[in-house]
Amino acid sequence: MTRILLSLLTLLCFLAQPPNVQAQTPSCGVDEADIRSACILSLLDKEIALINNARWRDQSYRDLISAHLDRGQVNDAIALFGKFTSEDTLSMAIRAVGMALPQRIEDEAQIKMTLDLLTERAQNITHKGSKEVALTYVAVAAANATLSDYANKTARRIETQYMRNKAYQEIAETLSGAGSADKAFLTLQNIEDHAFRNKAYAISAKVLNKHGLVKQAVQATEQIDDPYIKSNTLLAIMLNAPKADKE
Repeated sequence: MTRILLSLLTLLCFLAQPPNVQAQTPSCGVDEADIRSACILSLLDKEIALINNARWRDQSYRDLISAHLDRGQVNDAIALFGKFTSEDTLSMAIRAVGMALPQRIEDEAQIKMTLDLLTERAQNITHKGSKEVALTYVAVAAANATLSDYANKTARRIETQYMRNKAYQEIAETLSGAGSADKAFLTLQNIEDHAFRNKAYAISAKVLNKHGLVKQAVQATEQIDDPYIKSNTLLAIMLNAPKADKE
């Protein structure tokens, strides 16, 4: 009987509230995990849309995308792309989703399908600079998932030579960090500018050395024909042994 009376009292108190208060009061249930996930995410989506300042709104959507990714909700994160005002911020959002894929999706085919979606969104960006930055992010994301062929194919879509070369350099750097020296070297061969290619090999050599692949690091320097860059890279390899070697 006491429980019934308490329930009735609660209902009467709710009905006594003004209509606008009832409408604005969210029902999040009592489960803490549900409140911290589905309920709050739903509330955030509604509240962020009401932010008048476009820059703050875009930043809030970026943060919301990160929250979705933390929960493995990749499709929900991608669904927010259309809400961005700034194409630069959209590029950063594409990067965030792309780099999270290996941790959130195990199936390689599914990763490629998601990368296809990211590529499509990147190519729909109207500002050329922002578009090429976004495509670079997709290419690096593919390399991060050890999909070097996909990464290089994406880089070839970039029209500006400097940005295309930079994409190849960042792909190779990512592959070097993953220990895929052979794939990194194949990527670096795509760089059209001679001086840029020398510097890119130097970067990959230092990354390989950092991860304990000293033999591959020295092999990278063999492709450098600028004596100054080559000697400085070899010195860096010699003087910066991985911590495990120092111990």
